[in-house]
Amino acid sequence: IGSTLIEQQYYFLFMAFLFTGVAATFYAIFLGSAVTMSLDTDDISLINQSTGFVFIVLAIGNISAGLTMGKLADSFDKMKLLSIAMLVNEAALLVTVLACLFKSYSFAVISGVLWGFGETSIVTMINVIIGSKFNANPKIFSAYRIFYCTGGAFVTICAMGLQKDLPIIFIMVIAAVLLASQSLSYYHLKKEVKSNDYIRMAEERVMIELKNMV
Repeated sequence: IGSTLIEQQYYFLFMAFLFTGVAATFYAIFLGSAVTMSLDTDDISLINQSTGFVFIVLAIGNISAGLTMGKLADSFDKMKLLSIAMLVNEAALLVTVLACLFKSYSFAVISGVLWGFGETSIVTMINVIIGSKFNANPKIFSAYRIFYCTGGAFVTICAMGLQKDLPIIFIMVIAAVLLASQSLSYYHLKKEVKSNDYIRMAEERVMIELKNMV
């Protein structure tokens, strides 16, 4: 696994792994608090019912992504779909912030759908890319767990220090990490595409020269 972690062709995936761990752990920790902040009530029963409903629609988002993303991956560019899945998670974070700022339960419900759809979408695309592009290399799956858990641990540590007293700062930190990891993933993906294009062009030149010699 050590040699896999330093191979540049995997860097764009590693950043996606980290992104996934941060996003999934954030909503698992904070979404319930966001629902509470969106409600103008102290009724514990109502808060519990409302939180339960948000997680139900989150599950619906999970199911919807599970039913659609696999088919989309067969028809469209897998890397672009991975980027779109990241954007859906970032949209979920934005809507969560709006739910807290405007005390809007409607925004909390929408964020639940987006978190569910976004998480399943990105996990599906990661597995599709590992399977199709890297022949289901088991070392990459191991790296997935390493980066995913690293992201999850980071969010948990931040939550311990910031979630209760400084929730907006906590959200801003998570947003910064998500944006940074997505940007780095896109950067390394562009480098990988350029490298592959260069190799393909070099191979084509060699084939042309061999044909000319013959």
